[in-house]
Amino acid sequence: MSKTLLVLTFTSIIAQIIFSFYYSSNIVNQNNQLDEYKLKYQQLTIEIAETKKQLVDLTSIQRYQQATPSGNLFVNTKSINISSF
Repeated sequence: MSKTLLVLTFTSIIAQIIFSFYYSSNIVNQNNQLDEYKLKYQQLTIEIAETKKQLVDLTSIQRYQQATPSGNLFVNTKSINISSF
């Protein structure tokens, strides 16, 4: 009876060691994936901020003024007299 108990004890200890190695490696893999996702999230956040900045720069009034030089604009001096109505 003591031999059987000793074999069961060692078997359970070995099973617990294998179980702990399996789950600890699984946790390490999940932490690595989490770090990768955090890095991608930070990169995307930076990219979104840069894109918003470019959008603001491209739609600014100064950009429109540079794109349409004042040499092409003409002052409208003509008028309509509507006092006779």
